[in-house]
Amino acid sequence: MASFKQLKSGNWQTQVYLGKDPETGKAMREYKTFTRKRDAKKWARKMELQADQGVVVQTDMTVKDLLLKWFEEYAVVQTEKTTHDRYEIILKTHLIPALGHIKLKELSPAHIRIYLQKKRKEGRKDGKEGGLSEATLLKHYKKLKQALSFAVRNRYIATNPADPVEAPKIDRRRNNTIVALTKEEITKLLEIAKEDDPLLHDFIYLAVHTGMRKSELLGLEWDNVDFENKKIRVRQALVGEKGNGSVLRKSTKTANSSRNIDITDEIVEVLQKRKKKQEEFKEFLGDNYHDEYNLVFCKEDGEKYYPDRYNVRYTELRDKAGLDKGKTIHTLCHTHASILLELNEHPKIVQERLGHASITQTMDTYSHLIPTLQAKAAEKASKFLDA
Repeated sequence: MASFKQLKSGNWQTQVYLGKDPETGKAMREYKTFTRKRDAKKWARKMELQADQGVVVQTDMTVKDLLLKWFEEYAVVQTEKTTHDRYEIILKTHLIPALGHIKLKELSPAHIRIYLQKKRKEGRKDGKEGGLSEATLLKHYKKLKQALSFAVRNRYIATNPADPVEAPKIDRRRNNTIVALTKEEITKLLEIAKEDDPLLHDFIYLAVHTGMRKSELLGLEWDNVDFENKKIRVRQALVGEKGNGSVLRKSTKTANSSRNIDITDEIVEVLQKRKKKQEEFKEFLGDNYHDEYNLVFCKEDGEKYYPDRYNVRYTELRDKAGLDKGKTIHTLCHTHASILLELNEHPKIVQERLGHASITQTMDTYSHLIPTLQAKAAEKASKFLDA
């Protein structure tokens, strides 16, 4: 399996036969040079053991080759297009330029640690100075580790070099930038929208009253609005896909996101007025109306909106109302959660309305908005125990 040859320099060149490449059928041999023969033998035994265990050492595969292979064979197949579009940006903008040239068999934990350190200092690609946040670096680390786990499963390498590397840590209390609208700000937004953009008015109204995400509201069909039982069934989302425009995804963000939301008489009234207005447009346009979508929030001709267009419309309205720029369209659903928690609603109810995977996620995300929660809990406990 292994052969050793002493060179004129005195070093020992080692050749190990590793079997045949299952994809090409060609013989695979690995070469390495050592100063001492004992080190050469030690390395040869290690390589032979890996070969006996079925590890197919990809002698010519680079990190770039692996990342692209993982992307095509796993990410594209197993994730939604919007998700693997984000993965592709991480791979092609950051990981491949920095690590792609390294042979997969030579990638070490040190390479990964150095990558993270450099990105912390100067990782931005938008022309601005500075490094990437720990939250962003954690995404990079996870994608790289997933790709390397893919390599281990396929026996391209024996172990995952990312395993010994500590993942970037996020201090959620210090890095949580989620904010909520005040009651006065909501009122101001709705008053301006009622005059300037009635459809956006109804969108904002539903968002702050139900906690539904932008994609869920834009993907809401009339068939999933139950007026009689006063419920909204969240079953799909409207997303923007690279190269495909706006796409109705017949699933929600996660399994928990598919849910039923109870609504009030006031919400029912808003939706009924919206439906009546839509029916007027439908009657006026006749065959030119896009009846195939049946969306609650759509263009006057029934056509889907491109999701980012709603960001623009909301931003224009927010600026006109004089609200802080940090209060984006995503603030609307956060506002619903914040209001419920401030009213002492049980976090489990908030979790169910927002479609979070767990109550822990809900509390981690929103507890910072109510700094008095712990104080109130302590007061309740003292009153109970001292009574």
